[in-house]
Amino acid sequence: MYELIEHLKNKQLIWQGSRTHVEQDFQPTGFALLDEKLQGGFPKHGVIELQSSSGIGELRLLTPHLRRSLAKGLVVFIHPQATYA
Repeated sequence: MYELIEHLKNKQLIWQGSRTHVEQDFQPTGFALLDEKLQGGFPKHGVIELQSSSGIGELRLLTPHLRRSLAKGLVVFIHPQATYA
């Protein structure tokens, strides 16, 4: 198990909290203020999680990123919330 975790950490697929800053590749979000708040943008590797209690259009924040990502390959939504009228 230890080798698997180390392998995933080396590929930057696991984030591990620490006091030291690790340089990471980022993709711009398409929104300058959001890039600033995220300290560079979305990570190039890994998972991006958005949480909202009321669903106020937060997926619009992903639109520029999704357009670029779809041109390069697969994008997956895991267990998106369903909304019912």
